[in-house]
Amino acid sequence: QQERIRFRSKNSLAREMLKELREYLPPEYEVYVLFDRWYSSTKLIKYSVGKAGM
Repeated sequence: QQERIRFRSKNSLAREMLKELREYLPPEYEVYVLFDRWYSSTKLIKYSVGKAGM
């Protein structure tokens, strides 16, 4: 039986990458998130500005 790859949206993948990136950077680093409108969503923008601390 072949194992299936779980579907994740592009915005979910972007949030995951931002979260993982934060672990590798010193706390005092300021991060700028740049993306085109294909990725833009209210959820991703709020996550980038707020919860991720970026």
